[in-house]
Amino acid sequence: MHFRKLLCLSFFPLFIMAQPRVQWRNALKNGVQSINSAVAAKTDQSGNVFILGNTHLADSTRKILLIKLDTAGIERWRRVYEAPGRYDAVAVAMSIDLAGNLFL
Repeated sequence: MHFRKLLCLSFFPLFIMAQPRVQWRNALKNGVQSINSAVAAKTDQSGNVFILGNTHLADSTRKILLIKLDTAGIERWRRVYEAPGRYDAVAVAMSIDLAGNLFL
């Protein structure tokens, strides 16, 4: 029993140091009633952040949502990609090459 307490107390400083501190937060919505989930976030060589995710309204098809934020965290643009017909478009992964091209 004492060994368990000692073990827990020895790891306690690691848990305190592992707590992240939020320095910036921004909620990104694609409409008031949209349901969103992020899949990936990547940064290009200029420091711009690209967030890839899925979005949809209740009882509608899923769409791919891509958002670009500048280095200050200000949204520069957003793109919504829909599949033709009544099919879901689902984001899985994203990559950025050295020229700044995005691959979804």
